[in-house]
Amino acid sequence: MRTALYCRVSTSEQTTDNQVLDLQKVAQKMNWTVTETFTDVISGAKSKRPGL
Repeated sequence: MRTALYCRVSTSEQTTDNQVLDLQKVAQKMNWTVTETFTDVISGAKSKRPGL
């Protein structure tokens, strides 16, 4: 199965690195192929998120 990853943090002081690594591990365990990874540094309360 092909899948995409989406990770978000609220502030520029945070990073999505650990989220991406965790999701990549899940995808590998499930034998999924990650086709793209999207990340955002924006509040989850905002509906206009470029990565989403």
